[in-house]
This record gives sequence, structure tokens and C-alpha cells, in this order.
Amino acid sequence: MTLIRTLWFYALLVPSTMVFSFIAICGGVLKSRAVCKWVERNWSAFTLWTVGVRVEADLAALPEKGPLVVIANHQSQFDIFLLFYVLARYPLSFVAKKSLFRIPLLGPAMLAAGHVPIDRANNREAMKAMNVAAERAQQGFCPVVFPEGTRQTDTSRLGEFKTGGSILAIKTGAPIAPVVIHGSGGILPANGFMLGKNRRVTVRALEPISPGAYTLKQRDQLSSDLHDIMSGAYRDLASKHTGDPTP
Repeated sequence: MTLIRTLWFYALLVPSTMVFSFIAICGGVLKSRAVCKWVERNWSAFTLWTVGVRVEADLAALPEKGPLVVIANHQSQFDIFLLFYVLARYPLSFVAKKSLFRIPLLGPAMLAAGHVPIDRANNREAMKAMNVAAERAQQGFCPVVFPEGTRQTDTSRLGEFKTGGSILAIKTGAPIAPVVIHGSGGILPANGFMLGKNRRVTVRALEPISPGAYTLKQRDQLSSDLHDIMSGAYRDLASKHTGDPTP
């Protein structure tokens, strides 16, 4: 059954990516944010539907509008679709790995929609990407950063947080929205292509944190505080998912 569902997923993912990417590129050419938002909302909903994902989202802690810098943990390629889906009311700008922007159609579509490529292997280039993300925030976007830097294979805990997201928040002064995702690693595990058995994902937004109490020299402390807060929430979600299928 898992093999059939996996084949079904990829059979629909490829053509849907081509179609939605083309529409997003057209939206970028026309400078229509509304078109790009339509693509993000509908592409994410369609992709989650193809796999049968059940999303439980608690966003009560978030304000109705930005500005926000979204900081989220990362376990699966599905995390981007999940955040597009549950945070549809916000104009998101993902700071995503550079390799995604090299994919034909998808890469130009992401650039057209205002997302930011980052080369995490090059510190100087990574800081340039954060500066671009700060510019996106000034333009009204809500940057999204995965502070773990990459998808985590150990889903029992959060990985170590890098400081890029903290620097971005301190520079922009925008409130930080910590968002905790649990269960996505069981849908499409990191470094894997086969779908897992889990179909239940929980997303919980925590109370926004003002970066105003931190200076750039205190970016490590801010990252550490975020990690502690989000880890506590992650453990709480994990306790409620006892018995769910694992990757």
C-alpha cells in the first residue's frame, strides 16, 4: 500500500509542480502577489491531499497580520507545504537551500514568488541571503527560517539551532513566531523518497517573541532561548502522538 501511495504521489507531484510553477512565474512577471499566493495555497493543499495528510493546527498565539519572522523546525520536504497551508493568511518568504532554485521551473517560480536562496556552506553568502530576507520583510513579507539548517533524521528531538534566523529577527525588529511541527518526518523522512506510514501532523504556533531585548552580540542566546521554548513544545506534542507510525 505504501508503494502504491508513493507512486501515486510522485505521479501527481511532477505535473502539478510544472503547472503551478508556470503560473507562479507568470505571477512574478506580472508582479502579482495575489497570483503567487493562490499558487502557494492551492499547490500545498493539493500536495497534502495526494498523500492524505491530516493537519491539526493551533495558531491561536499568532496575530492576524505580520510583520513576523517565522522560525520552524524541519523534518521533511513536506514542511514547506505544511507552512504554506496553515499560514496561508501571511505573505511568506522562505529562506530555502540554494539547490531548490536550480530545479527547472520550480527555481524560477520560487524566485518570482519572493523566496530567498541560501548557501549554508558559505557563511558570507548565507549572510547575504539573510540581508535579502530582511529586505523582503521591509517589503511586507514574513520570512521563514529553518534554524536547524537541514531536515532532521532524528525526530525524537530538535536539532541544534543556527543563528541566521535570530540575526534576521534582530536586524528587522519583527516579532519572532516560533512554529513547532510534529509528524512530518513520518510522512516523507529526511534523505528518503518512499512515503512513510504516518498521515497525522500537528503544527503549533507559540507566543511571538520580541527580539528587542537582544543585541546582535546576543544572537546565540536568542537562538538558545528559542531552542529551549520550541523543544518543550515539541516534547509536549510528541507525548500526544504516542502510537503514531514512525519513519
